[in-house]
Amino acid sequence: MNSVNNSLNNAMPKVIPALNSWISKEGTFTLGEKSRILVDASYYQELSITADIFREDIEKISGNKLETASSNNPKPGDLYLTLRCKDEDLGHEGYILEVSEFITLKANTAKGVFYSTRTLLQMLLEEPSHKNLPRGTAKDFPKYRFRGFMIDVARKFFPLSFLKDYVRLLSYYKMNYFQIHFNDTNDEKDAHFRIKCDSYPELTAKEHYTKEEIRELQDYAKLYNIAIIPEIDAPGHARCYTMIKPELALKNSLMDLDINNPETYEFMDKIYDEFAPLFDESFFYIGADEYSGDMGENFNKYINRYNEKIKSHGKKTVVWTGFKTELKEQPNKDIIIDAWTGDEDPNLFIERGYDIINSSGGYTHIVPGGHYPDLKYLYESWQPNMWYKHNCPENSPNFLGAKLHNWNDNKAKGASIEEIDKLIKPALHIFAEKLWGSKTCESYEEFKEIAQNTLLDL
Repeated sequence: MNSVNNSLNNAMPKVIPALNSWISKEGTFTLGEKSRILVDASYYQELSITADIFREDIEKISGNKLETASSNNPKPGDLYLTLRCKDEDLGHEGYILEVSEFITLKANTAKGVFYSTRTLLQMLLEEPSHKNLPRGTAKDFPKYRFRGFMIDVARKFFPLSFLKDYVRLLSYYKMNYFQIHFNDTNDEKDAHFRIKCDSYPELTAKEHYTKEEIRELQDYAKLYNIAIIPEIDAPGHARCYTMIKPELALKNSLMDLDINNPETYEFMDKIYDEFAPLFDESFFYIGADEYSGDMGENFNKYINRYNEKIKSHGKKTVVWTGFKTELKEQPNKDIIIDAWTGDEDPNLFIERGYDIINSSGGYTHIVPGGHYPDLKYLYESWQPNMWYKHNCPENSPNFLGAKLHNWNDNKAKGASIEEIDKLIKPALHIFAEKLWGSKTCESYEEFKEIAQNTLLDL
């Protein structure tokens, strides 16, 4: 809930996600021609990149070309970035934003300071001249650790430039995880693996990302405090594999690998050994849903085998729900469960000791030409701990958060990249607010106006 003290009539700034708290002060701060961005000299190495990004974004909004310098002596009109902050409430991602004669942006971590700059940019956009800000103090921190978005590049290829645009977009709204679904199937003749594969060159799709481009994307994302999460899907959604290795397919389905065939494991071992080291983020999705074969004990053994493989590369395995929960052989407890089907009870996984993510289909999936969530319901009624039939405790330490998804089944039915982008953004605004945990207003109509007023061409 928001905490607001407007006794001096400077109302809480309307930003997305909403601020946790705002204490009003009298007066206005003005960004002028002599304003500077100052970085605490003791923390220049940690904050200099954030300061540079901040300077560029302020110029886009206000036209002011601010000097950036290392100094501990801010003057009226300056913006001062520092890590001189020890506030346990803020955790790893929170911050304090003090607007007075000068502006202080401080946090326990560089990530928190970066998020404070995103808030200040929106405050500037909200004000017509883009230079005057209400004086006051914001104390702001997220409710959920995992605030994610997934894009399906397997069935609809997006250029690297678009993925970079979304890195900036996600960071602007304080989302922190960007999952990329790299392989999947449209039909028996149309399936794609979107990263250049050295182990099996014929697996590589015509439109693909080189390893150098993946490295470039991850390095870029780090500047914006976004973690890139890969998904290499198997043993279902596997037509791209069986197109080059038909002997690995199930007898009754070219879409699935035969997990009773030892050669399947030789093949997937090479895939995961090649691509797990390519990514820096600790989370690694191995898929494991919608399998057409027998999903008995051997299927769960498959999951556990590849959990050990992913762990050997220093990663943490994530799987979708769909495996049978009543069998003796169960996925190991160190696997993160991404619960998407909606029918399962998330409390079952929590009680068994799993960490879980809410990806409940009806609420979190966007399929161009197909399913689209009810945005009014999402904003006014839905909460991140709500599945179709069950809720989990919102404060459970095992409940990590939730994720918005763009699935491009059937090539997104001819939708252009621009059309898909327009579908994603309104829902993304809502997810950013819900997962940060505060709320600016009660009605979706008012929220849409705030979103429009804080749009930034990143």
